[in-house]
Amino acid sequence: MKRILQITFFMLISVISFCQQVMLLKNINPGAAGSFNFGTDTPTFEYKDRLYFVANSPEFGIELWVYDGEKTELFKDINPGANSAVVDFIFQVGDKMVFAADDGVHGYELWVSDGTPENTKLMIDLLPGSGDGLSKCCYTYSSRFFHVFNNELYFNGNRPNFGIRFFKTDGTAQGTVELAALNGSQRQASGFLEWKGNLYFEVLFEGFWKTDGTPSGTKQIKEGTNDFEPNYLTDMGEYILMANGYDNDIWISDGTLAGTKLVKKMFHPAAVNNVGHYFLRFGNKAYFPGSNPASNTEMWKTDGTELGTVQVSEIEIAINPFIPEYPKRRVVLKDKIYYLGGNQELGSQIFVIDPITDKTELLIDLKDKINGQVYFQTDLVANEKHIFFVAGNAFDRELWYSDGTEAGTFEVEISTNGESTPERLTLFKDKLFFFAQGNSVGYEPHVLDLNKLISSTKNYEKNGNFFFPNPVFNQLNLILENTIKKAEVFDIAGRLEAVYYDSESLNVSNLNPGMKFIRVLDSSNTVHSSRFLKM
Repeated sequence: MKRILQITFFMLISVISFCQQVMLLKNINPGAAGSFNFGTDTPTFEYKDRLYFVANSPEFGIELWVYDGEKTELFKDINPGANSAVVDFIFQVGDKMVFAADDGVHGYELWVSDGTPENTKLMIDLLPGSGDGLSKCCYTYSSRFFHVFNNELYFNGNRPNFGIRFFKTDGTAQGTVELAALNGSQRQASGFLEWKGNLYFEVLFEGFWKTDGTPSGTKQIKEGTNDFEPNYLTDMGEYILMANGYDNDIWISDGTLAGTKLVKKMFHPAAVNNVGHYFLRFGNKAYFPGSNPASNTEMWKTDGTELGTVQVSEIEIAINPFIPEYPKRRVVLKDKIYYLGGNQELGSQIFVIDPITDKTELLIDLKDKINGQVYFQTDLVANEKHIFFVAGNAFDRELWYSDGTEAGTFEVEISTNGESTPERLTLFKDKLFFFAQGNSVGYEPHVLDLNKLISSTKNYEKNGNFFFPNPVFNQLNLILENTIKKAEVFDIAGRLEAVYYDSESLNVSNLNPGMKFIRVLDSSNTVHSSRFLKM
């Protein structure tokens, strides 16, 4: 009985979010292309209660913009005119904001700001003249090459006649110190992890390293070989967990050469998850995409031992190139793990793992929601109440949110043609910031007000008389003042059983007998919720 009352209460306060709750912040680059720069790795960064992001405009090129919760404006035209500064790698160092930019004179170098345009300036010209003091390659992985540790930024920089060197800076030119040469022109430090007072990292072709912030304390722990190329360093408390970059075997380390050892030889090179970290720590275990004898990449977990490194799920059988063949984008909500996975029948979907039992379930069958195959889900983020993700048909995708239940999973209408395709979801204050295509605009910055998202759940009517008959055998008739946009019927457990569009007569003859919950959205964007008995 308690379960029924909980579900009934939830159904009565839920709302289908087709009402417009998304606001276009600014049409920075009018036209089909929009202002979103797909080449940047860091499109948003919060500093001093404002959100900074990179955008492209015909007047200023690719520059740094800022949103303070109310207005959206250009922060500074670093490379004057229509030329692009291509801002990237934004970090906070102490009380300063440090980022990379090209002003058209000094090349691609580090800049520093206190949050005002007038005090935003070149920090240091590592490679004097128009040469680039920072590498402009590898945008997909760019944030992996930088890390703030003890209020100093660690990074790879170019020096005249010496190639790439490993540096740290406190945000000033005089506080920029070279730490190591790293043995070659392409040997860049990346994948940083703070652990027990030191900063650990990987170096391409040069293995596993650590630093205490001094040149003498920057040293190699284990040499890189064909069998060992550390990736995805993860703090597991008493040890560091990592994957081998060559074949994704599982390794651990205690920070010493002798204590850096193989845990589990995987069955074949797993698909590398380039989006987010490879490992998601949950308690004393970590979940990761791993390979099995059937050559599928499934969700695995490890406790740092061979016996404790086991497969969790069995769903990844996708062969369509538009469907991910391995788990991606893991987040935690209400003590459960949510991730993007897929197979040929279901397409791209959100799956849920209960870490206590390791039972893996589908959150909701999105194919039924969008009436077709689901492709190309991308972002997945979470706050304390909801997960937010993107799903749809091929390139026609929309924003969704969920409280972790099927009945509490909704699509948010951004564009009336269903093709908004949101990118780079970012939680900021009480809003969700992202780039999307709206009505008659290209990729531009939008926000979803989460307070309105929550308060809109009050926009319902508990009215048991908006339909007849009850009980019902075959046909349920709706009697509302406004026209019907959508009706959904759920079973007693909150699972969606049927969806109806633009109809006042619902054929329920194929539904199983029992108590049902109905939720109806009318043309005024009011949601009517009640229950009925199907005979």
